[in-house]
Amino acid sequence: MANVGTYAITGIPVPPNTPIPIRREIHEWASNDENKEQVALFLLAFERFQRIKPEEKLSYFKIAGIHGLPREPWDGAEYPDPNAYYCAHSTILFPTWHRPYLLLFEQRIHEIMINDLIPWVEDAKKQVRLTELANSWRLPYWDWGVRHPDVAAIVREPNINKYVDILQETVGILREAVSSSQAQAGNVATAPDKIINNNHNPVYSFQTSVPMKDLGIVFEDTGGEDSPYSIAQSTSRHPPKYNSKDPNVQKIWIGGIQNNDDVTKALNGLETPGDPPQVPLWGLVYRLMCPKYCQTYEEFATVNQVQSQSSKSPNIPPKVTVKSRSHLSLESIHNNVHVYIGGGGNRDQSHGPGHMSETAVSAFDPIFWFHHCNVDRLLAIWQTLYPDRWIPDPNTKGDHDDKALTSESPLSPFHVNKQNKSFTSNTVRDWTAFGYTYPELPHGLSNGENGADSQDQYISGIRAQITALYGPSSSELALARDLGDPKDFVLNVEFALGGLGFVIHFFLQGSEIGQVTNFSSPISQTGCENCQDQQLAGAISTGQVVLSAALYSALRDSNASRRLKNLDPDTVASFLDANVTWKIYKLNGEEVEPAAISLNVTTEYGSVHYVSDPGRLPIFEPKQALSGAAWVY
Repeated sequence: MANVGTYAITGIPVPPNTPIPIRREIHEWASNDENKEQVALFLLAFERFQRIKPEEKLSYFKIAGIHGLPREPWDGAEYPDPNAYYCAHSTILFPTWHRPYLLLFEQRIHEIMINDLIPWVEDAKKQVRLTELANSWRLPYWDWGVRHPDVAAIVREPNINKYVDILQETVGILREAVSSSQAQAGNVATAPDKIINNNHNPVYSFQTSVPMKDLGIVFEDTGGEDSPYSIAQSTSRHPPKYNSKDPNVQKIWIGGIQNNDDVTKALNGLETPGDPPQVPLWGLVYRLMCPKYCQTYEEFATVNQVQSQSSKSPNIPPKVTVKSRSHLSLESIHNNVHVYIGGGGNRDQSHGPGHMSETAVSAFDPIFWFHHCNVDRLLAIWQTLYPDRWIPDPNTKGDHDDKALTSESPLSPFHVNKQNKSFTSNTVRDWTAFGYTYPELPHGLSNGENGADSQDQYISGIRAQITALYGPSSSELALARDLGDPKDFVLNVEFALGGLGFVIHFFLQGSEIGQVTNFSSPISQTGCENCQDQQLAGAISTGQVVLSAALYSALRDSNASRRLKNLDPDTVASFLDANVTWKIYKLNGEEVEPAAISLNVTTEYGSVHYVSDPGRLPIFEPKQALSGAAWVY
């Protein structure tokens, strides 16, 4: 491809006076017979996308590699450090950086549909029909926050024969067109059928014809030993724990394995037999959307908090904590979901970390795009509910004057035009400008009509949809009303942002009640510069485990010796001090001592005001500390 400037990410065009196309939930979209042609068109385009030669700038490999390895500049945007890669995790830019990234993926799929597939269809009417489907297609999101989340059927299928059979003649023409154009253009990687073939489902896994180390997927801090990601020729979910001396394990890693049932179990808090279900994802998402839970955009967006007193030490002084804030964030929920999908960090060490669990290679797993599309959706919903809460503007003084991130900080390496103009968070604040929206937000940030009452009705309708998806059931609401204004109890977790990927499992009386994940790459030659900067600045990461359900359960324990007597703060503090424990595991299962990450765990409580109107969300009052239930390392 000729160099004609930077690659302009504009989104899929929307004709004037046309409703904004909607990104649909993947279960609903893929299972609807009315969408079967569009689903097949998407799969064929994605299959072709994955087979473009890895060295091509607009190949799937190159675009997935923007997220981490291989550390190669993309679209002329040089790295600030030759040993770094683009990293927008654990910063205030985390949600907005991924917005143009998703747009890039979505735009490439559309380009392949329009330019590489449809022109080969000779029937003019079919061309028109397929073009309409391509222009209305948008990247689907996977709502893992609903009750009983599951991996979509379309993601579980190893091959696309089912979808090929649906379209029969039309798909047959397209399949022949793909093969013919590949042979003529010579720009698609070829490989033995056992590695890549036209029947492979591109959302099941991503495959390569050679070990990924040959394409630059190399972790230099492994002491020369092959990592599982280096020998792999396919992405994996919940693979076996890696053992370089076990040929059977190596074979599995090379060919890839997709233990999607284990993904579903992890998402539902059922990973370890004998434990009660953990606080569900829907409950965490619901809290995130409530008006007083995250008071600022920073609290909502990121796990990262910088100490009020700067430190050049890699570890955090043990007595220094962040200012009062919500320790739950969009990023912290996202972090847990990454490891729920990829695996690893589990206390029984039954499996190792698949690609989604490791920042540097997570975007190679096709499920990454559906996961992050949901993260973007939650950002858009929160933006609409709280339009005045946003990233500080360039005139706002930050904790680090020379490196303060603002709404005008460039979102490298993404460009809005061919003239090297970078995206910023302000550029993507209005997502509808890029040709998409979500089911809850048909009109974007506002309903497009005049009048405060009309806008209030629009917002009320959004809240009602949030409550229907993520709110408590009628029986749970009835219990809350019986309790008056029930107390809400949480564990707030802080630890050094040292770049080490690990999972902290929390237990109450021996049963797991939740986890906090550090989704980061090692501070090493291959670690991201952003993580190194945060470490040197004394940054800490935050997370939260909700205790309320476990404590209410303990009130009803039939075993008197284990029973919580009441919810008086002093009683709860003593109960937690005696019964809360935790274990920390690296993604490979190796246990980590709390002092190694400067772990700081505190407990808080406050009142919750539930309302019967579904158009209003609960109010979580500011919390206060439970004295006597805190642990500092």
